[in-house]
Amino acid sequence: MADIKDNYLVKTPKEIPLEQLKQLLRIIWDGDLISKKDRDSLVDMGFVHRVNGGYQIISAKGIEYLHLNGLIHP
Repeated sequence: MADIKDNYLVKTPKEIPLEQLKQLLRIIWDGDLISKKDRDSLVDMGFVHRVNGGYQIISAKGIEYLHLNGLIHP
C-alpha cells in the first residue's frame, strides 16, 4: 500500500522575518537593514513598500499583521 505522503503535497507556510518587519516601522535606508533578503520576502508578501532612493517602510498590511499578533499596540 502506498504511503499517504506520496499522494499529498504538504506546504510549509512562509516564515515571516519579524525583526526585519519591526525594524521597518520607520523609514529605513538599504544600508541600515538587518537583511535585504528578508526585506525582499516582506515586499513579496505585501508587508513592506519600497520607495525611491533606496528606502522602505512597512505597509498597512504589515502593521495589521504585527497588531493582530500582539507585537505592537497602536
